[in-house]
Amino acid sequence: MRKQCKYTAQALTIAMVVLVVSSMIALSILARVTRDKQSVVDERASAEALEISGLITDKLSSYPLETVMTAINAIGKPITFPEGVILKENSESADVSALLTSLGDQVGLTSVNFCLPSEGNEYNITLKEADETSPYEVAPGQIWSLPLDNTVFTDCTLNIKLSKGDSKAGFSVTKIYGKDYDEQGNAGEYKPYSEDDVETYCFSDDGNSCNNSENFLDTWHKYNPAGDTISINLAETKDGYKLDTVTVKAVGGNVGVYYNMTASNGNSCMDSFRMIELRASAYCDGVYRGKEILIPERKWHSSMFDYVLFNGEGDI
Repeated sequence: MRKQCKYTAQALTIAMVVLVVSSMIALSILARVTRDKQSVVDERASAEALEISGLITDKLSSYPLETVMTAINAIGKPITFPEGVILKENSESADVSALLTSLGDQVGLTSVNFCLPSEGNEYNITLKEADETSPYEVAPGQIWSLPLDNTVFTDCTLNIKLSKGDSKAGFSVTKIYGKDYDEQGNAGEYKPYSEDDVETYCFSDDGNSCNNSENFLDTWHKYNPAGDTISINLAETKDGYKLDTVTVKAVGGNVGVYYNMTASNGNSCMDSFRMIELRASAYCDGVYRGKEILIPERKWHSSMFDYVLFNGEGDI
């Protein structure tokens, strides 16, 4: 009788152990499935948030900034710089949809409600003056341009600073001069090309030699990004032509361009020449993603074909 009771207790103990182990395995599987399911939901929300952020920045940056600013003012959100403006789209506000509706066919987008319905969904657009320490990235062969369009300057200096994004990078600074401007600020005639209008630079940490001397000629100016600034008088004239456009071209690698415009009395001359930071962000089901780009307040354009070539060996 005792032996039978002993075996019965052992069987019950084994059954309990199996039951506990099975429960633990089941709970583990349930937790894993729940976690995987939430991970899939978060990944989808993240992709949706990134997609709408990119879509907004792409659409808004493809049109003149003046058009976008006019539309923002039209919906009752006046812009003041440098603070700018923030537009929100959530259960309590519809600023973003109002902006897109105001722009209409110009952007081909009238709604941002792309995320799955959720109380945590929110869409934001921020437009403000970019910080002077935020560089505009220029890829090799591409340019940063500042078109002046017959703006009259009496006491204003353009100050340019550059940072290298690639160890083999250099850059050139080109001045374009024009005259006989029409009412829209377009030059009727440009000064013929001259080598003196183009200055080439290599990055130099010691200020005496190019960091990558095998890629640049000794005649290239040495630019130390730690302290050098390239200053240009915006009221400059040459051979009867006035300064029309200043461009910076990246050579051999990426460079970052910073700039400001100041007068001798310390005042800023940046009105209508600001670099604007456009940021679009979205919370889809509580998951945040955003995209930020820099765009010029005055849309860039080039009225001349840039035919300057660099072969790394001197004159072609």
